[in-house]
Amino acid sequence: MRNKAIDGSSDDVISIIPARSGSKRFPDKNIAYLGPKRLLEWVISAALSSAVISRVYVSTDSNAYAEIARNAGAVPIMRPAELAMDTSRSEPVISHALDYLRTSGHDPGIAVLQQATTPLTKAETIRKAILAVRSGFDTAVSVFLADKKPWWAFRMNVNGSLEPFMSLPKDSPYTLPGAPPLCYPTGGVYAFKTEFFRRTNMLYGGRTYGVLVEWYEAIDIDCQHDLEFANFALKRLGL
Repeated sequence: MRNKAIDGSSDDVISIIPARSGSKRFPDKNIAYLGPKRLLEWVISAALSSAVISRVYVSTDSNAYAEIARNAGAVPIMRPAELAMDTSRSEPVISHALDYLRTSGHDPGIAVLQQATTPLTKAETIRKAILAVRSGFDTAVSVFLADKKPWWAFRMNVNGSLEPFMSLPKDSPYTLPGAPPLCYPTGGVYAFKTEFFRRTNMLYGGRTYGVLVEWYEAIDIDCQHDLEFANFALKRLGL
């Protein structure tokens, strides 16, 4: 199943890549090497190759990360320490970057949040997400088809007994042949109108478009084992 390409007008579009340095579970994971390049370099390269992004920004708390970003063709934005904690959410980081750019005279109509931890996201996926927003959607996200059904899940109680997590009526479209596909966000690409984000503080919502991606684009690196699997994917893909 594939989304059809969407065409739209040309707006000023930027990419914002959060890359803090304080990861505890996997130290410096944003600049870990995957094959010949660092994770941060992979996503910067994808953004620059999309042909629809005017400039790539990297929000970071690290001068070393900023230098890596600069050498890869991105513009670093130094964020304050309170936005670089384990508990820091993406929305305040994006707000900080957009406010910084606005004070510098740059107020793009569309922005894309990219995650360095999904390094195998393709430039074409970024392009499709941006074109969807240009065509009238408020937001667009990269998604992967779910291989498990949530109504098959159980809740385990403290004594080990199981209870259905959820149940569906027998006439639900999801229990019938030809059920609509389910998908989940990969975390790799969130494209949005900046006006929508400023008004709602939401990276996705409103009229949301889903860009279906290949299995390897959904690889999310959060630990060393994930990185090993991503290296396996590189070899399998011949990259």
